[in-house]
Amino acid sequence: MPDLYERLGIDEAGAIGILTLSPYETSIIAADIATKVADVEIGFLDRFTGSVLLTGDIASVETALRAIIETLGSSLGFATAEITRT
Repeated sequence: MPDLYERLGIDEAGAIGILTLSPYETSIIAADIATKVADVEIGFLDRFTGSVLLTGDIASVETALRAIIETLGSSLGFATAEITRT
């Protein structure tokens, strides 16, 4: 879906992972976790709105999202949501 990538202003990739986090500063922690555990790129990060967009192959994006949720939930005590796919 090249049109979607163009509208988001990111390079074409196999998968896109989107996070909205609160407090907003958590977006920086999430991006750090993601890049350490999987071969993903940070397509967008906004520490003022808590938005993070990850790109990469499907397995890498899913690995990164699972690691973020696990770390935020078990290590930091955050309430987390399930990963959904569309």
